[in-house]
Amino acid sequence: MASPISASSISCPRDGSKWYVCDTGSMFVGCCKLNPCKYGCDSEFVGSVVLTKEAFGRLPNASCSVAAEFHTCDITSAKTTFYWGCCKVNPCSLGTGCPQAENRGAFIDSLTKLKIFQNTIEPKLPTISSGATTDSSPYTTSKTIRDFTLSLTNARIVAGVALGLMVALPLAVALWIYWRHLSIRRSTRVRSPESVPFSNPSSEQQQPNNKGPINSIPNDLARVGSTTLSILFITLVVILAGTGFLSFLWLGDYTNGNWIEVMISNWATRAVSISSLLLRTAVDFQAAIATAILVSLLLESRAGVRLYSLADLSSMRSGAASPWSLGSIMLQKTWTISEKHKLSLAWVVMAISLLVTTSTLQFTSTILLSDLKPGSLGGHNFETQVRNGLSYRNITRRITRDSAWTSNPPLFPAFGEYHEPTARASNVSDTGMLLRAFLPYPTVESRQKLRSYAGKAMILDARVSCQAPQLTNIQSSGHYGEVTGVADATEQLSMLRNASPVEFDCSIAGLDEYSICQLGRTYPASVASLNSQFENSTSYGTAFLVTKGTQGGTPPLRHAEWTHINFSNQTSSGASFSLCFAPWDASILDVSMTSAANRTEPQMQWWDDFEPSNVVEHLTLHHEHRFERQILRMEKPRSFLGDLLPPSERPLVQSDASGSSAAKYGSNTPLPENWSIFLTGEPFITLLNSFSRSPKRAISADPALAAIFKETLDVTGSPAWAMSSLITVLSMTNYYSQLPAFDRLDNVTVSMYKEVLYPQQNVGLMFVLWVLVAHHVLVAVLVVLFIRKTRFTLLGNAWSAFSQMSESPEVKAYIGAASLKSDGEVVQHLKAGKHGDLRARLVNRGEAVEMTVK
Repeated sequence: MASPISASSISCPRDGSKWYVCDTGSMFVGCCKLNPCKYGCDSEFVGSVVLTKEAFGRLPNASCSVAAEFHTCDITSAKTTFYWGCCKVNPCSLGTGCPQAENRGAFIDSLTKLKIFQNTIEPKLPTISSGATTDSSPYTTSKTIRDFTLSLTNARIVAGVALGLMVALPLAVALWIYWRHLSIRRSTRVRSPESVPFSNPSSEQQQPNNKGPINSIPNDLARVGSTTLSILFITLVVILAGTGFLSFLWLGDYTNGNWIEVMISNWATRAVSISSLLLRTAVDFQAAIATAILVSLLLESRAGVRLYSLADLSSMRSGAASPWSLGSIMLQKTWTISEKHKLSLAWVVMAISLLVTTSTLQFTSTILLSDLKPGSLGGHNFETQVRNGLSYRNITRRITRDSAWTSNPPLFPAFGEYHEPTARASNVSDTGMLLRAFLPYPTVESRQKLRSYAGKAMILDARVSCQAPQLTNIQSSGHYGEVTGVADATEQLSMLRNASPVEFDCSIAGLDEYSICQLGRTYPASVASLNSQFENSTSYGTAFLVTKGTQGGTPPLRHAEWTHINFSNQTSSGASFSLCFAPWDASILDVSMTSAANRTEPQMQWWDDFEPSNVVEHLTLHHEHRFERQILRMEKPRSFLGDLLPPSERPLVQSDASGSSAAKYGSNTPLPENWSIFLTGEPFITLLNSFSRSPKRAISADPALAAIFKETLDVTGSPAWAMSSLITVLSMTNYYSQLPAFDRLDNVTVSMYKEVLYPQQNVGLMFVLWVLVAHHVLVAVLVVLFIRKTRFTLLGNAWSAFSQMSESPEVKAYIGAASLKSDGEVVQHLKAGKHGDLRARLVNRGEAVEMTVK
């Protein structure tokens, strides 16, 4: 294989386009803003592909729609950048590439080209699975994909650090306050004005300018206030609980029953919305307190605030305002940042930071919901009834059908599988124990969504063992003719029964073509076969002679399971033979099957010929799978004593090449002998033209079956696996074609994958967590600054704030007769003349705390 083209050699426009190589569906290749693998890429979403000099000439031409032609050419004078793609006009003559409106999608038209395109990314990016249960999973690659999502382990670490900081910051502030309280050790304790009861004006004369003990400076905690402390504590608990719950939703997995319960009940969006509402509410309360602290710091700073904004700002200390209120005043140039008032800059930065964090967290729900994507999760187990087979009560009523050998397989269903390899023997190819459970669901969607299955199911014994036969008395007329003789097993296997020589009279196809001869003996005699895995089975096994036409004296097949002969009358031609045995039996057993994900059943593809690689990967266990096999894992059955057929019935999964078993009433006899099945991919009537004398008992297998056999043999090199794949597909065809007639009911316990919205990335969560950390840092810093730098503000107390402003003679002097004026009129009056430069701040005058203006 050629070396991969580096990722930097293929570029897509920076408009959201990505590089795709689709091996199913649309077969699209190129740049697209949307995933085109299912429906293709509309022209408005197609992006121009630009290649570097390294990649130019190494990518094959793709195919285009009728309205466009494929072009690849230099679009720069330096010959360093090249256009590649489908365009309605000639982009080479333009010198700038294809105009966006003229771009059209390109698609792959051959398997050879597909393999080259799949080799364009180094390293290969993971396959993007749609998660849908009814469509093929596209193979897509994109060099522009950048996934900022952390791995689950790293995300848990980061979330733990963020939550730890949100806990540590309040604890650190609490410890600092406690240490400060101990270090000050005041000799007297002054009660907080919050605890002073109101006086009855009728029973006590009270002077408006009373300078009594009510104005004594309270301690730190009293200035913060019990209400404020309670709000901070409660909101902290709410935020920790909310973020903890969100972390559970994001960082949990299917091993947690509670997590699964929330997700499959479609509660993810509601849980996010409710949690976000609680977080926003808690943050708003904290932001209101932080705003009150900022205003307090401004009022008690040396710079103070503009006099015309004093009324708005002073009332904010009650804790009823938001950062937006403070921000709106800041935008009106409440204070000027100058060298004289440079200390105000720190408060401005904090105010802006608080406004940013609070505003950002208002979109918590939107940010978090962006992490939710549709996907499949396993649902609850539930009991149901299924139809697994024929009941064989009174009289069997199977549907009469022709042999599946000549039928196009309508589908390649998912199945459950249990496999035990066997020790390799010389001259033998053996699949080992291979049990495959058919899923009793007629619809593709049900089979693809099945997560677990426990109960009775029809199990196919798909084991096949092939060996190099001992051939004697060989007579042949050459390719496209008859071959007769005697075949005998050379290896006496433990599972082999009735091993004895068998005469055959078969027809073979041409050079490099395969054919299968259905061996047997006249009833009641039976041919050698493998023992069924099912105890007490009464069905007859099967034997096949696999043949390939050869030429020359050297055996063309690389394994020892073949015997090669040269035809005596044609020294340049011959054939290779492999003798294969199979139980080809089925029984209903009690089994348990599970899968880690939903699946997409493979489909046969066509590029001038059948391309069955997806199906072969589905059916075999070789080690070069591109994708995860779309099957369920079956545990080894606890017992092989299953519900067998009546002794008079042949397994309905078997396919008779002669078609004689198509009657409604089964007949448990060996398959008729000496029927040849040609695997050339040609119709039988066409194939007859190559024979000098028409074969007596022969059929031509459906081209899809022939393609599956050849591909399996090419991939695995094993005739046993090739025959097992055919037996599985034929059995599936027979099983699902009889499904409407099934009348046997079994109770089973199953669970299905359910399409739900759940967190599939953690970018939004990480962002919200760290914005919350920044918010907590701001609040913690402001609380510390409030305790250290303020002395006169009582947080959350409206009367205190009102009294400090209303009792100031200097303020009264400037706002006289303002009781019936609007805010705009008062501000305009204060800005007039030199009043606009006046600033107000809190000062302590003896036993009174009031505003001073200067």
